[in-house]
Amino acid sequence: MTPIPKSPFPFPSPTTAAAASMKATNFAILTIVLSLFFSPSSAKTLKDRLFPTIEVTLSNESGDNIYHLCNFNRSQKSFNLLPKGEKVSWKFRQHLFPTRWCYLYLNDEKHGFFWAYTVRLKCKECAWKIRNGPYIYRRRDKIWELAYLHSIPGTSFDPDGR
Repeated sequence: MTPIPKSPFPFPSPTTAAAASMKATNFAILTIVLSLFFSPSSAKTLKDRLFPTIEVTLSNESGDNIYHLCNFNRSQKSFNLLPKGEKVSWKFRQHLFPTRWCYLYLNDEKHGFFWAYTVRLKCKECAWKIRNGPYIYRRRDKIWELAYLHSIPGTSFDPDGR
């Protein structure tokens, strides 16, 4: 065993036996922590804590049918009808800093995209209701907050594809 170097500080240096005891204790603690993280019973909870499942729901409370295109599903490449009174949901696993957007067409004057999910929203069950625009439910404050619809100047949208 190599000797412990002498400390330049005025603290007493540990004995060889004390140093070996500290190494054994640190190894035991590390072993316990790693076994807790990688045991089959905690593997799911660790994965869920690191990469939680997010659910986003859009509810159409506008009184009219609306069209939406959201980037939750890679296979969705066209606008979908969301009839009045209906809702649609998506689930996905949060990896790093995801953002998810939706484009809404309410009418000729009111259309654009909004951020349906960002880490800043701090929701795992993100509830949106669509009225005269998209509203997110803030659970902590128990309020519905209007989100801004971002439009791209000079664009138009024809839901019928004409």
